[in-house]
Amino acid sequence: MQNHCNGYVANGLQLHFAIEKFDPKHICAVWDAAHNSLQGEEVNQALDAVWTHLRLVNLKSAFWRQTNGPEAETAEWKVYWTGARQGRSDWPRVANELRKRDYDGDVCLTAEYSDHGSVDRLIADDIAFAKLIFSSEIA
Repeated sequence: MQNHCNGYVANGLQLHFAIEKFDPKHICAVWDAAHNSLQGEEVNQALDAVWTHLRLVNLKSAFWRQTNGPEAETAEWKVYWTGARQGRSDWPRVANELRKRDYDGDVCLTAEYSDHGSVDRLIADDIAFAKLIFSSEIA
């Protein structure tokens, strides 16, 4: 089961409560750093919550983008998917937390970007960035 923003199981704590009663051999956690960051939960708190069931970490990044002007009576927002270095997800912090906990599961780079014309460039940069942060400790 994966956390997902926008009114679903939105963060690590909600994911924990959804699967805590199940054997992690049968029901596991897929923790998505981007969805978690969009909801504002701290990385270490989310990983604490899902740790016993964690089997896969999704790395992508996004931010909330206002879709109407400041003159609107009510602001409207939409998620904008971007590269690791531009979004709210703190990939170096995620890598450090996983390293501290001796995580040995998989990490998935989902290549989800709002700018479809830049997918090749963005995923190449994200792969290079992921190699850097997982090969050395970065504050």
